[in-house]
Amino acid sequence: MGLKIAQKIKQGNGFTDFPTHSDTIPTLPAANKSAFPTNRHIRQPERAANDDLANDLVTHDGMPVHFYDGGSNGWRFGDREWIAGKLRRIQSKAERLRLAAEYAERFKAVYDTEPLEQRKEGKARFSANSWLLKATK
Repeated sequence: MGLKIAQKIKQGNGFTDFPTHSDTIPTLPAANKSAFPTNRHIRQPERAANDDLANDLVTHDGMPVHFYDGGSNGWRFGDREWIAGKLRRIQSKAERLRLAAEYAERFKAVYDTEPLEQRKEGKARFSANSWLLKATK
């Protein structure tokens, strides 16, 4: 390294404290570059026949579409973290998506059947959360 710096000073190329790009990074010969194929086919996961229903009831991050989000109290009072924690117990991704879709169905069904507006979220939340607690034990 000292010899290279001395040669650069003699040639008048300037003096730097840092080695140049060519000094530190070895280059691959042209023959070795073809060893890394660029046209590889990446397999996509196969979709189940009933996956369309689950896609309508589950978001891209695996959460159910319908759940209590905290309302006017803010997200801290919602069920997002609790539901995510229960679903994390399940190892199979397909099973997690199925449980999330069923949670959304149960929440929406109870929410729609409750006649009193002020009780809709509470009853739907209790029903769906009770079911998820039993399903993930």
